[in-house]
Amino acid sequence: MSDKHATLRRSITLVMTLAALSGATFLGTYHLGQFTVAAAYCIAIVGLNIVVGTAGQVSLAQGAFFAIGAYAIAIFRIRYGVPFPLGLLAAGLVTSVVGFVAGLPALRLRGHYLAIVTLGLAVAVLPIANRWSSLTGGGAGLNLGQVSVPAGVAMSPEQYLYIWAMVLAAAAIVIAWRVVRSPLGIAMSAVRDNEIAAMGMGVDLRWIKTGAFAASAFFGGVGGGVFALSVGFVAPENFLPTLSLLLLVGIIIGGSGFVPGSILGALFVQFVPDYAAALNKHLAGVFFGAAIILFIRFMPEGPLKALPALFGTRHWLFFKRRGT
Repeated sequence: MSDKHATLRRSITLVMTLAALSGATFLGTYHLGQFTVAAAYCIAIVGLNIVVGTAGQVSLAQGAFFAIGAYAIAIFRIRYGVPFPLGLLAAGLVTSVVGFVAGLPALRLRGHYLAIVTLGLAVAVLPIANRWSSLTGGGAGLNLGQVSVPAGVAMSPEQYLYIWAMVLAAAAIVIAWRVVRSPLGIAMSAVRDNEIAAMGMGVDLRWIKTGAFAASAFFGGVGGGVFALSVGFVAPENFLPTLSLLLLVGIIIGGSGFVPGSILGALFVQFVPDYAAALNKHLAGVFFGAAIILFIRFMPEGPLKALPALFGTRHWLFFKRRGT
């Protein structure tokens, strides 16, 4: 691993650590909740970047994984009293199993056919959550309450969860980045670029594709768990099929295959709709759509890669190779 990449990883960790500490100190309860949800989206977008940006598989199921993770941690906490750090891990593992199964169609389908199949999973979550009331609470949902702060920690529950969320988001970025640049990530990129050539080099498409979906689902489940802890309540209306599209917008805005860009994608998804509604609530969708179009038109690889080109400069941060 080059010194440049190690420096950037340390820089991201440092920036997010400073953001966590300063945010916990100066932000009010409402804004802490907003940034905690943004961190949840960031974790889910990191996972989506693995399966879409690195492995090249079309997935519209990330919203479903997000929902499964949210319900999983709610059930673990309410029924079994599992501490939330262990609950997040358990939610990620449960969701990764679902992701592995969801990745099986990728062995035979690709392109828009695979997109439709994964979208079907996102659409199916809503009626399942509504009807399986003995497990999910149905339309009434599940109430998690606030996160408990350990004795001796002088923080509010919102501050405590915010710091946890920022740490998890930074860890997700670093872990995903290492995976993307590992031999496994190189194999995923080979499958994305040319499946036949990858098979000729000995890459096992079955494990690469299903593994990419499982990894994506794990991060999606952890992100969903953080979201559930932040809002303190999970219900079917929190996880409409459009959530999968929003998360996909996140990787487009941040740069497909560029893992650190997940931060910008999450901030865009969390805050731009609110700002658009503040301008004009009747035209919020128009403003949001226009913002997406402008980003795709002028910054198709994300702002972190596009800005140096706009200013005629180059920096070691902006790699040529995809998947970095």
